[in-house]
Amino acid sequence: MSAPPLRSGATVYGTDGAVLLLDKEIGRGGEGAVWSIQGDQRVAAKFYHKGISAERVRKLEVMCRLKSEGLLKIAAWPTSMLRLTRSGQSEGLLMPRILGYQPAHLLYSPKSRRTTFPDAQFPFIVHSAGNIARAFAAIHDAGQVIGDVNHGNLLVSEQATVALIDCDSFEISDQNSVYPCLVGVPQYTPPELQGKSFQGIRRTTQHDAFGLAVLVFHMLFLGRHPFAGIFRNGTADMTIEQAISEYRFAYAADSGQSQMQPPPSAPRLSDFPPAFSELFERAFTKAGAYGNRASAHEWIPALEGLSKSLKQCGANRSHYFPNHLTACPWCRVEGMVGIPMFGVKIFIAGTEQFNVSAVWARIEAIVPPPEVSSLPNSQTFAGTLSVHVSIGDIVRKRRVKRLMSLAAIAAAIAIVFAAQPQFVISIAILISGLAGMNALWKAGESEAKEFRDAHLNAASDYAKHVEEWNRISRAPASFADTKQKLASARQVLNDLPAMRVRRMAELNGERRQKQLRHFLESHRIEDATLPNIGKGRKELLRVYNVEDAYDVELAKISNIKGFGPSMRATILAWRMSIEQAFQFDPSKGVDPRDIRDLEQDLNQKRAEAIRTLTSGPQALQQSLNLWLTERDSLMAQLNQSARQLGQAEVNMKALSRW
Repeated sequence: MSAPPLRSGATVYGTDGAVLLLDKEIGRGGEGAVWSIQGDQRVAAKFYHKGISAERVRKLEVMCRLKSEGLLKIAAWPTSMLRLTRSGQSEGLLMPRILGYQPAHLLYSPKSRRTTFPDAQFPFIVHSAGNIARAFAAIHDAGQVIGDVNHGNLLVSEQATVALIDCDSFEISDQNSVYPCLVGVPQYTPPELQGKSFQGIRRTTQHDAFGLAVLVFHMLFLGRHPFAGIFRNGTADMTIEQAISEYRFAYAADSGQSQMQPPPSAPRLSDFPPAFSELFERAFTKAGAYGNRASAHEWIPALEGLSKSLKQCGANRSHYFPNHLTACPWCRVEGMVGIPMFGVKIFIAGTEQFNVSAVWARIEAIVPPPEVSSLPNSQTFAGTLSVHVSIGDIVRKRRVKRLMSLAAIAAAIAIVFAAQPQFVISIAILISGLAGMNALWKAGESEAKEFRDAHLNAASDYAKHVEEWNRISRAPASFADTKQKLASARQVLNDLPAMRVRRMAELNGERRQKQLRHFLESHRIEDATLPNIGKGRKELLRVYNVEDAYDVELAKISNIKGFGPSMRATILAWRMSIEQAFQFDPSKGVDPRDIRDLEQDLNQKRAEAIRTLTSGPQALQQSLNLWLTERDSLMAQLNQSARQLGQAEVNMKALSRW
């Protein structure tokens, strides 16, 4: 039985007899239409195209009885049945009107986020994911099951609050009856239910837990599906439904068993705290099918902890990532994908006061000290050093031994001349005399060896310190590099007005290309009807960052495994048909989205330059201080080694006396 036609101003009646006037149709789907109510923007009425069955009426009446403040806060939960006459049968329902919310997939997909949530950065996304978990927890705490989990019945606001819609499809139970959920989206359906009819199946919170984990994964991995990856075996990539049914979690630690690997440009599981690896593994592996999936209440503290752990990237201030990482994962992902992952919050030009001249004056005031004109040497300490106390005794003993050595050779010569022995004996006597002389001479020199060695060591040590000083005597390269970066940052600030004029002119000259791009980007592949390209293949395209008509290029799709010539021809023809439908409107100015992108880029450049200049004096002084500390330490070592060399030279001079 079809529902009667509705019109603006028509009177409808609530269960309690309340009189309501329909305002206008504000939404229409395959199942029914949604109307606003005159005089009350807080509620809306839903009427079904084909009327409403007695079973559906009983289910909705149970939902109306179960309504609570907690449920109404997070869901378009039925509050009253609606009749077209006071005594007529129920034709629809009254529910909270959800205003200011957008479909969740527009938040977690980077390209759509730039338009729908242009200021959203990763902390916002994490907070939204936490609120999704809270919404699931509220449904489960009320003793109910969502059943048909999917991104289509999940909305997010600009405040990161979450609302569930199409609640009449939930699996509802009370003390007397169970009203099953007979529908489901395969990409959110757990392995144990894949490919099965939902008729006669009791949905549970564990089934919801799988869908919740997929939604959280979508949020944290910016639109990636946990089972959309690259299948390493076979001739074609696996559909998401088959991968789910076979527990082929693409990001699993045991990739050898799953035979799947994540897309190369996707975030990694290790980019998140270890707790998330455990929660996702529990949700998507075989252990989950036996009641081990994390509940909504387990996800809440994990996401709160992630939110508190986020730190800002030093290279890109629009990036926030977990503090257990040393490198920003979003910089890596952006480098591979080629588009910004997150928006930059825009401030109104001129509201942020920054005195470039004053900061630059502070920077210019930081200069290295003048170079040292002369270094300490062995003569620096002349007159302050005295001969070692033992040297006088050493010199006296050495003199005695030298005299004795001379006496030894003289005695040998005297014996040879006096006795005039045979030639051989004469030679032997002279050799013996020379040996005795040598031994006595060396004995006289042995006690001076310590001072000679000390002199050699002191000279070597001093030479090394002089060489080291020559290396660091001038301000370090880091000081000059920092100064150059600061000068570049000042130049960026000075050039921004001219840069804006130039780039606005470029945008004006590129209006046709920009209009075409936005037109192509507005045609998303997931919304298109493409022969032989179903949801699985569409998700495969997303794996390779092909999401809309603009992304469809032969170079991008030609190497996608499992996307053969026929499918390539189909999607290229679709892209061409979209482009042929484009009409350039010369009367339109530069698109506000392009202006916003330009302002975001310029403001990010300005913020980076200001941040660089603000920290400039400290960075310069720190670089200088490190160098000065090293230089002062080396000067102290130079003084010490010069003094030691001077002392060694004084000792050697004293030792040189006969």
